Amino acid sequence: MSEDPYARPETDYPLEVQINTLQQMRVVDIQPGYGSQEIRCTLSAKNLQTEHPSDYEALSYVWGEWEDYCTISLNGVPNFPVTRNLANAL
Repeated sequence: MSEDPYARPETDYPLEVQINTLQQMRVVDIQPGYGSQEIRCTLSAKNLQTEHPSDYEALSYVWGEWEDYCTISLNGVPNFPVTRNLANAL
């Protein structure tokens, strides 16, 4: 039996950001970097009623197969796995 290419690699990172209402969404901010530096991002919850509207692009962290994944730094935690498709888009 082959492994599921869509199964996300196991992680022990407590990176879940809770949203409490339908008026919130999770937002990843991409930090500046250069060339081949590790991609650095922060994850936070934004309140759609109180935050100023901004333009956003929606990307899925499960976009693509997990057989070929990369790692990013998320909220200061290195080696957070994401699909190569997502890493290329970031």
